[in-house]
Amino acid sequence: MKIEPNNIKELADFEPVDPPVAQVPAIRVWGIALVALVAAGIALGFVWLSGDLVRTSHVEEKKTASIWILTGLTCSIVLNLLASRVGAWTTIGIVFRRNAGNASRDREATASVSRDSRLTDLRAELRGQFGWRWKYRQPWLVVTGQDTLTETVAPGLRRTGFMLTENAVLLHAAPENVDGKAWRDQISRMRSRRPADAMVQVLRATDVTTIDPELARTLATQAIDLRWAAPVYLLHSVRVTGKQPEAFAAVGMARSNQPHAFPPTRRRNGAGSARNRRYDH
Repeated sequence: MKIEPNNIKELADFEPVDPPVAQVPAIRVWGIALVALVAAGIALGFVWLSGDLVRTSHVEEKKTASIWILTGLTCSIVLNLLASRVGAWTTIGIVFRRNAGNASRDREATASVSRDSRLTDLRAELRGQFGWRWKYRQPWLVVTGQDTLTETVAPGLRRTGFMLTENAVLLHAAPENVDGKAWRDQISRMRSRRPADAMVQVLRATDVTTIDPELARTLATQAIDLRWAAPVYLLHSVRVTGKQPEAFAAVGMARSNQPHAFPPTRRRNGAGSARNRRYDH
């Protein structure tokens, strides 16, 4: 094998990642010695000031204990100097950092393998759009129901697993090619503080008069898998005909009985009596 001169020059100019022992800051070399000095000072203080606590009430016993403490201090300092000279602490640091880095990479690789590729794509798209606060910038809505009904309100959601809209992130409760429980568990781990902002149950318009006993059980199972009890909304899928109107009129509203749900409007002078407040809906 032929070695080019440029390669030899690069190898000669290579700088090690870890500095030699002589360039290690003094606090790293003398850190253990300083700790030993502090510990020895505390021990001598107990011996001479509180001898009854350590059973050294006589002067001779205090002198003997002091000699043992100073001997231990001297041995620890000498061992520290020897270890620093042979580069033991530097070697230990290199091994520790290498093991910590390998463990971190293994955890990341395991999480990436165990996560569905569609959730990985969702994370990448939201992170690119919203930055480091990608998890909670938009509400996450989990759509559940029969496949034929969910396809009417969100076509292709069961295949893709997620769908990005202008104001929310739609997630299918059990998309294809993955176990539903495993999928919801991955969502819970991906967005641990609040896995879902709401559950959307898609129903037929005729299902209003009939009660499905399995519906509550299904929603409860999904909440257990998500480890989160999100509010449930019922969405009726209705087939419409005709042209799309140009203007829309409100046909209903949902009002909360909590006072803080609608902020009060005060007069311009800032007066704060309760009768001066009104709520606009």
